[in-house]
Amino acid sequence: MSVSAAMSDTEGLIASGADARLIHLAEILEESLDYVATTDLYGQILYANRAFRDRFGLHTIDGIASESYSLFSFFTEHSRDDFMRDAVPQLWHGGRWTGEVDAIDPTDPSGRRSSCHSRRSPISVPMASRRSSPGSPATSHH
Repeated sequence: MSVSAAMSDTEGLIASGADARLIHLAEILEESLDYVATTDLYGQILYANRAFRDRFGLHTIDGIASESYSLFSFFTEHSRDDFMRDAVPQLWHGGRWTGEVDAIDPTDPSGRRSSCHSRRSPISVPMASRRSSPGSPATSHH
């Protein structure tokens, strides 16, 4: 739905300039029902949209900025191992990977972060790496 709204409003956005387009695209990303996150090369989350934050108990963007969350902390140990073995080489060499990981919910029913991971679910994960220069990925987009 958001993509259709963005496409139908493109003419107005072009007239409003690049800043208005970027703001509009950021709003679409934030409202997406897909889990969207960006990380640095080490898996530290730089941005997570509302769907991702709600699913994993990170309730504010400011909370992500002030804390150091690793994307891998939301994977089961087995999924982390598989990801490092299968996905990282593909992201490094080809820039893309699609697979499935078992995600864990690091919150208890009250919404507080907990060390007891009770909820696990498979999540389809398409990834792409953005390169800062030829041959060196800068960040990964999930």
